[in-house]
Amino acid sequence: MTDSKTVKFDIRQKDSADFQKYINEIFLREAEKAGLPMNTDNSIKWFANGKIKVTFVDDGNKTNYIGVAKCHPNDAFNPEIGIKLAIERAAQDMRKPFIPYSGQVYYYVDTDGSVDRTCFFGSFGTIENQLRVAMGNCFKTGAQAQANADIMMKRLKRAIELLKTLREEGDEYRGGMM
Repeated sequence: MTDSKTVKFDIRQKDSADFQKYINEIFLREAEKAGLPMNTDNSIKWFANGKIKVTFVDDGNKTNYIGVAKCHPNDAFNPEIGIKLAIERAAQDMRKPFIPYSGQVYYYVDTDGSVDRTCFFGSFGTIENQLRVAMGNCFKTGAQAQANADIMMKRLKRAIELLKTLREEGDEYRGGMM
C-alpha cells in the first residue's frame, strides 16, 4: 500500500533556475492556450507529494481562479501533465457561470450593448433578473460584462428568436383548443 505522503518530486529542484524556467514556460504556454488572465499575481506551487496548485487573478485583482492536480500514488510525477490539468481546472472555474446570491450587486449587458448594474433578488426578483441568469448575462465586474458584450448581444438575439418561435407554437396550440 502506498502512503499518500510518498515523495513524488524532489522539492529541492524548486531552487534550480533551469527548473523554474522550465516550469514557467509550461505555465505560460498552457495558461495562454486556456485563455486565462495573465498578470503578476498569478502563481504556481508544487509539492513533494506531486500536487500542483495554480492560481490566476482576474484583472480587477478581485477573483482567484484556482486549479489543482495531484499525482496518483502509482504514477510517476510529470510536471507538464500536472500543470496542464491544474490550468484546465482553473479555466473551468473561470468559465463557470456567475449566479449572484440574493441581495448581491451584479453587472450585465443591456439590450443596447451597454453595461449596467443591478441587485439580484433571487427567485422572487424580476423576470429581467431571471432571464439574465438564464442567459449567463451576470458578471462580478463591469469589465467582465464589457468583455462579454458581443457574446451577450448574440445570445440575446438568439433568445428573442427562440421566444418568438415558442410564442408562435403556443398560439397554434391554443388556436386548436379554442
